Parts: sequence; C-alpha cells; structure tokens
Amino acid sequence: MLGFKNSIGRKFTILLFVVLLFTSLALGISFYYSSMSTINQYVMPQIDKLLTSSAQDIYKNMNVTHARQAQSKGEQAITNLKFYFKDKLTQHKAETIFLADLKEGQATVVAADQTSELAQGEVIAVNSAMEQASKGKPGISDIYSDSHGVHKTAYVGVSGSTLVIGVSSDVGFVKDKISSILWNTAGITLLALVIGLGASILMSRRITRPLSQLISYSNKLAAGDFTQTLTIRSKDEVGQLSASFGRMAEQLKQMIGQVLGTSHSVISDANDLKTRVDVLREMAAQSSRSVKEISKGSTTIASSALENSRAMEEINIGIQHIASAAGEVTEQISEASAEAGSGNEIAQTAARQMQQVALASGKSLEQFRLMNERSLMIGEVVQGITEITKQIQMLSLNASIEAARAGEHGRGFAVVAGEVRKLSEQSKESNEQIREFLLGLQEDMNRSVSEMNHVNQEIVSGAGKVSEAGDAFSHLLILIQSINHSVQSVSAATQEISAGTEEVSASVEETAQITEKSQTSADTLARNSARQDEELEGHTQTVEHLHEQAIRLQEAMNQFKI
Repeated sequence: MLGFKNSIGRKFTILLFVVLLFTSLALGISFYYSSMSTINQYVMPQIDKLLTSSAQDIYKNMNVTHARQAQSKGEQAITNLKFYFKDKLTQHKAETIFLADLKEGQATVVAADQTSELAQGEVIAVNSAMEQASKGKPGISDIYSDSHGVHKTAYVGVSGSTLVIGVSSDVGFVKDKISSILWNTAGITLLALVIGLGASILMSRRITRPLSQLISYSNKLAAGDFTQTLTIRSKDEVGQLSASFGRMAEQLKQMIGQVLGTSHSVISDANDLKTRVDVLREMAAQSSRSVKEISKGSTTIASSALENSRAMEEINIGIQHIASAAGEVTEQISEASAEAGSGNEIAQTAARQMQQVALASGKSLEQFRLMNERSLMIGEVVQGITEITKQIQMLSLNASIEAARAGEHGRGFAVVAGEVRKLSEQSKESNEQIREFLLGLQEDMNRSVSEMNHVNQEIVSGAGKVSEAGDAFSHLLILIQSINHSVQSVSAATQEISAGTEEVSASVEETAQITEKSQTSADTLARNSARQDEELEGHTQTVEHLHEQAIRLQEAMNQFKI
C-alpha cells in the first residue's frame, strides 16, 4: 500500500483544503466588507443626518441668553436649559443633549438634559468636530467610546461665544453589529473549512480505497495466488478496471486449474509407464540369461552326445520359460502401448490448454498497455490545465496593471486580481503534483507490462515443454510398437525351438541336426535379445525424459494457488 505521504488521497485532500481555505476566506472577507459597506453607506449617513438636523433644530429654538447665563453659572438659566434639552431629547429621540464650553483646548459641560449621565462641570474629550463647531461650522464626530458608552455626536457652535451644543446618539448597536459580523464571518469560515475538510477526506478515501484493494489484489496475482476475490462495487473507471481484473483472474484460474490437473495426470501416467518399463527391462534381462543358457546347452550337446537327453530337457524347460516370459512381455507391451497412446492424447490436450493460457496472457498484456495509453491521455489533459493556469496568470497580471492605472478606484479590483493570481499559482502547483503522480503511475504500469511479458514468456515456455512431452509420448509409442514386434519375433523363434526339441526327443539320431538348429536359434535369440536391450534402453531414456519434463511442468504450475 502506498504511504500516506505519496498517496493520491493526501494530495487530493491538501488541494481541496487549500481551495476551500481560500474560497472561504474570500467569501468571509467579502461578506465582512459588504456588511461594513452597507453600514457605512446606509446606516451611518442616516444617523449623521438625524443628528445634524437635531442639533440645528435645538440651536435655532434655544435661548442664547440662557446659554450665556449658564456659561456664567447662572442656576436658573442652567435649569431652564435642562428642561429645554429634556423636551428636545424626547422630540428627537437622542441619547444626550449637552452644552459645553470650549476654552484653551478643554471642553467643560455647562448644562445637560436631566437624564444625561454627564455631570455639570465634567470635562469631556475634545475632538475635531467640536473644534470645527466652535469656529462656526457644524461638525459631526466619528464613533467614539467613553465611560458612558459608545456615541456619535453632532456639534453646533453658539455664535459670539465659546459654547458648543452637542447632540449624541447611542451607536453601541453598530459596534455590536460589527463584532457580530466578525464572529459570524469567522464561524462561517471555520464551519466551511471543517465541512470541506471532512468532505475531502471522505472523497479521497472513496477514490484511494478501491485503488489500494486493486493494488493488493494485483500483487497477489503476480505472486501466483488466485484464491482471493476482488469485490469493488463501483460504476466508475476504477470499478470497470476491477471488473476486468476479476474476469482476467477467473479465466486464468480456470486455465491454470486445467493445466494443473493435466500435469498431475501426466506425472501419474509417466510414473506408471516408468514402472512398466522397469518390468520390461527385468523381463528382457531374464530372456537374455535364458538365451545364454540355451547357448551353453547347445555347446554341451555338440561336445557330448551322452548328455543330449538331459541337455534337451533343460533346453525344453528354458524354451518354455522363454515362451511364458515372451507372452507376459507381449501383454505388458500391449498395455504400455495403450498407456503411451493415452499419455500422448493427454500431452496434446495440455499443449492446447497452454496455448489458451498464452492467448489469455496476451489479452491481459493488451489491457495493461491500454491502461498505460489512458494514463498518457490523462497527462495530456493535465498539460492542458497547466496551459489554462498560465493564461489565468496572464489575465491576473493584466488585471493588476489595469487596477494600477485606475488608481484609487481600482484598489478592490487589484485585491481580487491578486487573489486570482494566488489561486492560479496554487492550481499550477496542484497540476505539477498530479503530473508527478501520473508519471509514477506510468512507471508502475510499465513495470506491470514488463511483469506480464515475463509471465507470458513463462507460459509460452511451459507450452513448449508440454509440446516436447507430446513428442516424447509419440516417440515412446513408436518404440513400444518396435519392442512388440521384437517380442513377437522372439515368440516365433521359441516356437521353432520347441518344435526342434520335440524332434530331438522323438529321435536321438537327429541330435546333430537338432543341435545345429538349436545353435542357430540360440544365436537368433541372442541377437534379438541384444536388440531388445537396446530398444528398452532407448525406451527407458525417453520415459525418464518425459518424467522429468512432467515434474518440471508441475513445479512451474505449483507456484499458482487456485
């Protein structure tokens, strides 16, 4: 199994995670800036407009004399202003209305509405909008925070004095809304990353798990183990490939099973034939010894007529033994001939089956070559994606140039162009990783093709061996037929000797003639026995060669497990 570091699942997971990371960040940032743009373009201008109009209205309807008296700490004037500010606070629905005295860069509260948390004489922070109002031009502050909360205030200066009217609105909800937007953006981004990462892991596992099973199954087939079954339930290319592997393995399993059965039959028949040949050799040795005894008997008859009767009896016994042995040899040869014919048919059947195995192996090799061609086609597709990525980089560069020309208005477009450029670079890196993986896959497929070539060569070699075994059986059949002919000749000679011994027993006067005939027959038997030994020796070598070839075939086929 491939290590996780170099696996397709890891590369796919990283690629999808990076894409989701940048996508979620882009969506989150877009959501944040879109929300802030909505607040800045619609909410804040409305607040500014309401505060400005409220400040102008309060200033127009305020008694300036009371304001100046309040600046001089007139209690009645301060009380009048508080009630006035309270009425206006209810009318304009503001948070606080106050009158401040701006002197020497310091603002002091002169009077405030009755519900305000600002105390008389409290020093408040001076901002640019307040200074602008003191110069006769209304101003509105940015959002600021103090000990009383988060505010936005509109200022109007009281003409002819250092007094400034301030109308504040509570904008804490804006700050809370911005904080909520940030948290929602972060939460959505994190949730998208978690869901995307989980989905990428599941998808990568669904892709790599069938491939891992297919690799393991292929390694077992390469080791000769056909006992396993491949079960991948998928309708995609991986499922089709696994189904093709399964059909190929099933066909090979059936063919190898037939070859194994045939090899066992060949070995069994070869062992039986070898045993029978050994019996024939033993019987031929007995015939040879009998012929020698006949030759000695004939010499004894020629040298001493007195021993004629007894020698002839011994000759008669030897001839009967030879006749019996010749009959048995004839029966054994007939059986050996039948077995050789059967072995020849089995060997021819094994040769045809090995040819079928070679054809199936060639088809499997063609399937591997087709898979290699498809991987090359995938590499071309990846090259096309790389070209598209380069074009995206050029478009991003052109967009950045146009954004730079647009100046301030093209800043947002420049950010988008930068993100597009980054995504194209990431896509380029991912394409390189996919290309490296395809190169590795092509190397693996080339090695698989080499292994299948080696298996095909081994099967062709096995078919040749089986063909040699068939030729050996054919030669064996011819030899057995020759031996049968020789044994028939020996049987005929034995019958002649038997007739001669009967004539010797009938008439002692014809002893010399019978002795001459017996000597002639003995010579014939000696020649036939020598020829029989030669034929049996060649027959034995052929059977031993056939037995060795059958054992080699069995050893070659035993590496397969079915």
